[in-house]
Amino acid sequence: MTPVFRVLADDEDVTKAIADRLESLTVQDHAGTESDTATIVLDDSPPHIARPRRGVRLSIALGYDGDDQSGPVTLGQYVVDEVGLSGPANRLTIKARAADLRAGLKQGKTRVFDDVTLGDLVQTIAAEHGYTPAVGEFLADIYFPHVHQVDESDLHLLTRLARQYGAVVKPAGGKLILAEQGATKSVSGQALPEVTLTPKDMGQWTVDEADRAAYAAVEAHYHDVDAAERKTVTIGGGEPVYTIRGTKADQATATQAARAKFDALERGAATISLSDCPGNPGLLAEAPLITTGARDGVNGRWVITSATHTYNKRSGYRCLVEAETSPEAV
Repeated sequence: MTPVFRVLADDEDVTKAIADRLESLTVQDHAGTESDTATIVLDDSPPHIARPRRGVRLSIALGYDGDDQSGPVTLGQYVVDEVGLSGPANRLTIKARAADLRAGLKQGKTRVFDDVTLGDLVQTIAAEHGYTPAVGEFLADIYFPHVHQVDESDLHLLTRLARQYGAVVKPAGGKLILAEQGATKSVSGQALPEVTLTPKDMGQWTVDEADRAAYAAVEAHYHDVDAAERKTVTIGGGEPVYTIRGTKADQATATQAARAKFDALERGAATISLSDCPGNPGLLAEAPLITTGARDGVNGRWVITSATHTYNKRSGYRCLVEAETSPEAV
């Protein structure tokens, strides 16, 4: 199998035009709000290359060419935001960010929302910026009597609220997505298949187990209007117990918050890093990852938090992957 790449610039295929000049092509795919990026480094020896303008839209694909392969797989759409020149080795470096992060989402605003759900907020903000809202089912009905946005961007506001419930906000594919951590691609309509790796596919690996303070349960408080008293919901069992601060509006909201925190603690149980593993376009942030054939502690079920795909003439197509324990595996 031969590693291959494809680059489209404003829908024009420029792969052949840059193939002889390409030093490296790197795509970084992140979970959550961190922007996905792409970097292309070209040999700029004379005759020099025409510098691309900022704002050019790139579509980048990586994969393999062979009898049993379908060719490169598109990893994302990016907009050029930086072009650099260096020497005397004469290199031209093109940096681009995910095309879906629009500038207006990062501008500060001051306003108040009354009697609003998370679903309402996403719908309002998505409409203001030209996105289609996509909200995870259990998150849509979470209710807030008041939400204050004080010199805060719309993206930061949604991120701040989402974190209380173990959720993330991310613009992707023309949608403004609010979803449980590890599920944003599914909510966006781009469900990611799980990837299974054996030792020959994993390159070098490192597993770290975290001290989670051994929390066995999480509790959250809510106000019971009918009983006119403060009540508690608990997820998990045993001691010690992690207690969420504040009082939630109702039992459903408290339960959702406790479940989200419990899952977050479970996700932090262990992390795995894979370096210099064979390139695989299925290794994407938030995809489920199965490692098998190694040893206890390495074998398991994970959720990818970031994936770096690199193609160059010397080493071909390689990946670096970071993942954390999947709550389903704990």
